[in-house]
Amino acid sequence: MQDVNVKYLDIVAAGKELFWKFGLKKVSIAEICEHAKLSRATFYKYFENKEKLAIYILKTVIDDGVKEYQDIMNAEIDFEKKVEKTILFKLDRTKDFSQEFLNDLYKGEFKELNSYFLRVTSDNIEMIENDYRQAQFDGHIRSDIKIEFIMFNINKMFEMMTDEKLSSLYLSPTDLIAEMIRFFFYGILPREK
Repeated sequence: MQDVNVKYLDIVAAGKELFWKFGLKKVSIAEICEHAKLSRATFYKYFENKEKLAIYILKTVIDDGVKEYQDIMNAEIDFEKKVEKTILFKLDRTKDFSQEFLNDLYKGEFKELNSYFLRVTSDNIEMIENDYRQAQFDGHIRSDIKIEFIMFNINKMFEMMTDEKLSSLYLSPTDLIAEMIRFFFYGILPREK
């Protein structure tokens, strides 16, 4: 049984590495199997197709991310430090994403993956909205700003990640994400450390 788990984990690791680097569209099951040093029969023993593999990988990554986000938000630190930690955490989680992978998530031809990602993103945005409402109630966010405005801008940031003209201005999707996060939280004025 232990051998089975190793094969399963090898497929997941190979899929994650290849999907993050090239996106789903450009990666074949044969390439995943070659990378994992396993047969196609072994792949199909665990996953129906590459989209199911991608959903499993994404679910694992998102579940881990939600737990880490909740740990940050529950920590006994001031809200500004929580925001800083969530920015760093988001950057670290997305550092290996290719533009192709982001396009597959947001507007790709993989309907089940896209549907899953949009549903989970919506749930996570709702969680963030609740945290920000609480932070506003506690006086950590300006009382004169509508939380809906903040959430609208967060949604726009997600849309911007797949804009080809905008993404062409940056060396990597991570650089664009970092710029958007800094702009969202700090605006255009210089900020003292």
